[in-house]
Amino acid sequence: MKDDQRNIILAVVLSAIVLFGWSYFSERFLPAAKPPVSQSAPAGAASGQTAASSAAGPAAPAVQPVGQALSSAPRVKIETPRLQGSINLQGARFDDLVLRDHKVSLAADSGPIRLFAPSGSSTPYFAGFGWVGAAAPPTDAIWTSSATVLTPKSPVTLQWTSPAGAVYAQTISVDDNFLFTIKTSVINGGTAPIDVRPYGYVNRTGRGDDKGGVNQHVGPV
Repeated sequence: MKDDQRNIILAVVLSAIVLFGWSYFSERFLPAAKPPVSQSAPAGAASGQTAASSAAGPAAPAVQPVGQALSSAPRVKIETPRLQGSINLQGARFDDLVLRDHKVSLAADSGPIRLFAPSGSSTPYFAGFGWVGAAAPPTDAIWTSSATVLTPKSPVTLQWTSPAGAVYAQTISVDDNFLFTIKTSVINGGTAPIDVRPYGYVNRTGRGDDKGGVNQHVGPV
């Protein structure tokens, strides 16, 4: 026990010597960092633009209101007793989903909770299904739909046909609550074989409004 206590005390003393000794040495013997040299704007540059800002690359895209982001692509409406939203036909994304009977707060005039939000909004949150492979649909492919509204009584089928004639389909149904069922299929209408693999994903950027939440999962699904 005495040896253990002695070792602990020795470790603490040595750590303190290293910590304070390095601080003393660096302040007195190491050269101080030089302040950055300001650069004047090059000739012909716009007023207020500096060489540093011009080299920083393109500015980040402006954040759009949800309504404006939703209007940028064709959509299939989602209408159920407990859900409202739409499916983005560009990429076949589930990126617009509102919980009708769940409110943001206890206030009488509180609006419903928005679960999914489209890319380009302040808190993008969306999900989807697709395929990986040389003949697979690109992520920005425009899909066609068998109907304009998805309800518990009327499923919809999304389709995309590749230039080689392969037909990709997603048949989407929803129940009266919150359960979506997606059945996928690929029909090779061309002459050459194709090699594709299916996947599903959930994409979320930012923390959302609930600052007290924690991540339960990070990584691909």
